[in-house]
Amino acid sequence: MSATCPSCGRPQKDGLLCDRVIISRRDISCTARLEADLADIPQLLQDLDGTLARQSKTGPAIEKVTGKGETALAYSNAASVATTKLRATVIAWAHGTGMPWAQYATTAAQHLLANLTQLRGHDDADKLCTEITAACETARAVIDIPANRTTFPVGPCPESDPTTGAHCPGTVIAFIPTEDDRPGQMRCKLNPDHQWSAVQWYRTGRRILDRIAQLKRGAA
Repeated sequence: MSATCPSCGRPQKDGLLCDRVIISRRDISCTARLEADLADIPQLLQDLDGTLARQSKTGPAIEKVTGKGETALAYSNAASVATTKLRATVIAWAHGTGMPWAQYATTAAQHLLANLTQLRGHDDADKLCTEITAACETARAVIDIPANRTTFPVGPCPESDPTTGAHCPGTVIAFIPTEDDRPGQMRCKLNPDHQWSAVQWYRTGRRILDRIAQLKRGAA
């Protein structure tokens, strides 16, 4: 087995899809990126549906394209294509990874997210990661309104079980809404009880950095 990640080629001692450790915003591991995209799929589909509904009633957001009706119409069509691609991609991967009865993209994404640890060692982990992240990027590119939220992975969850001392294996994401009346927060993708308001971010960030340093020492 290769000692590198099959997707990005970075050193990975177990030869699997590189793990959840996030060194910086510009150096996000393949597993962390895939995890964030899978968790974002329900919202992406909702945004795409909203895009198509708005454009069917009022016409595409012409000013966001080139000002030409023909181009705007193509942009609307792109949203439909992106929706089909995202749904088909995630359902196909669910079918091939133990959930052949999956009919809905949200259910399929939940299945893949729940089995992410095992999927790191899938024979086609590289293809799985590439196809899903590409479908999500295509979806984000065609949504016709400014994102009503910005979500990005921050790092490994710093919380641990008070009884066993075992660290939570989840990844923390930051949620930053564009509306002033909606507070930002950080939360763990695996345990909804692990969340922090914006006023706690500095202290939580230090704990996440400490956890990253601990993981690095363990991987050395």
